[in-house]
Amino acid sequence: MSPSQDTSLGKRWSRALETLFREREPALPAFLSLYDEHIQFQDPLQRVSGLDAFAELNRRFLVRARRLAITVEDMAEQDNVLFASWRMHFAPRLGPEMTLEGASHLRVREGRILYQRDHFDIAGGVASAVPGLSSLYRAVLTRVS
Repeated sequence: MSPSQDTSLGKRWSRALETLFREREPALPAFLSLYDEHIQFQDPLQRVSGLDAFAELNRRFLVRARRLAITVEDMAEQDNVLFASWRMHFAPRLGPEMTLEGASHLRVREGRILYQRDHFDIAGGVASAVPGLSSLYRAVLTRVS
């Protein structure tokens, strides 16, 4: 891997995200430094605009977790667009641990992330936390499709 690939925004984002989930609040400033002040963020549960709102969203998420880990599995980067697939393990303060598989679509302007849309199956994540429910959930999805 060439040094330029190692320092690409996608690689830096991937490392910063994994570090954020491992180290939590102390790693937040480095993570946020990759984002534009006008960031537009959306996932299946919420939508926020601006770096302050995005920072607060991340702070709340980090505080709500008893256990938190993420692995960025694949990254595609072209021009000003990044796509990443990831697997997250999230255990809330109360309740069982969930595993979510998802993808992030990011748009970049002037070297910073301006837009991020996360896609994940929240129902599948909840089902993964309940013994036996995951198999039932997959069976239902198979019949529907």
